[in-house]
Amino acid sequence: MKLDKENKAFNLAVDFIENSRRNLFLTGKAGTGKTTFLKYIKDNTEKKLAIIAPTGIAAINAGGVTIHSFFQISPSVYPPMDKRLRTKAPKGEKDRSTIFDHFKYFENKKKVLRELDLLIIDEISMVRCDLLDVIDKLLRVYGGGNRAYPFGGKQLVFIGDPFQLPPVAKNEDWAVLGPFYDSPFFFSSQAYQQSNVVNIELQKIYRQSDPDFIQLLNNVRSNQVTLADLQKINSRTYWEDEIYEKEIMLSTHNRSVNDINRKKLESLPRTRYRYIGRVTGRFKVAEYPTQLELVLKVGAQVIFVKNDVGEDREYYNGKIATVVSLSEEEIIVEDEKGNAITLQKETWEKVEYEWDDNEKEIIENTIGTFTQFPIKLAWAI
Repeated sequence: MKLDKENKAFNLAVDFIENSRRNLFLTGKAGTGKTTFLKYIKDNTEKKLAIIAPTGIAAINAGGVTIHSFFQISPSVYPPMDKRLRTKAPKGEKDRSTIFDHFKYFENKKKVLRELDLLIIDEISMVRCDLLDVIDKLLRVYGGGNRAYPFGGKQLVFIGDPFQLPPVAKNEDWAVLGPFYDSPFFFSSQAYQQSNVVNIELQKIYRQSDPDFIQLLNNVRSNQVTLADLQKINSRTYWEDEIYEKEIMLSTHNRSVNDINRKKLESLPRTRYRYIGRVTGRFKVAEYPTQLELVLKVGAQVIFVKNDVGEDREYYNGKIATVVSLSEEEIIVEDEKGNAITLQKETWEKVEYEWDDNEKEIIENTIGTFTQFPIKLAWAI
């Protein structure tokens, strides 16, 4: 992968990771290259690396594992001074349990934590403050470094956009955590506050080029929508039965999305083709990036669910296209600019990290795969 020499923020972030041990928060609007940055670091750094994310789909898209599986953290609420995180029980207390009772790792996992140089957390906006403090505590205790330093002295890179998906903080959970944290977000965690994190924002937008549309997106993102913005948005809204070609119905529920896509597909007077994906190993249904059974017709509107990692970069996650040709083994789509793209099946891997004593490095073991064409129906999403 070639670096964009004109993207100063991107290159500065790479330099910080390669030439320092400072913790870094890399943020940026949608389409500014956060995923590209993650892939570049994964492919090029010499540091012993692990990538984690808050959900299964986010972890698979990032090429890593979930936070909970990597650290073996049970879903729960973890306020500061939680008995499950203490290293010693006070004298005379009946409950003598400590962190060593609640987090028991096999020796290989302990080696991974001890040898780890760089830990990247993708989609950090979804990570709740107390979960990041649990990560901090586990790295201090099991990381083999200095317990006095945040995250045991490991280098952390936080990637994400706090303007996008927030952490889940139910009322009953926040009733427990609220007295200790300013907000549910990761940046309110005690460890983050102590970390003197370097903040770098990616500015160059690769995914859109229309300056008016970019400005509209930015205004919505920063809650600065003008009357003119609202008029633009409202001029593009329709009732469900008024959906036009090339338009997309946005819905809050999968059921309505699936109903709209099914009806639109059935309305096309074309031959139906079915493409069955392949799953191996440990790959949960909830982690599937698209349908295992993909049903298409010529004329169907689709959206890509993966970035093209080839040299030509013909598509990206979120790109809209129309199916123009189908056969048993081949799908050809046309993007909004009229470019024909011949699709190949892509494979998403589910991995876990292990320590290799012979190579003296952290290795990725593939424990499951999902193979399918990287699209799904997109009259509604």
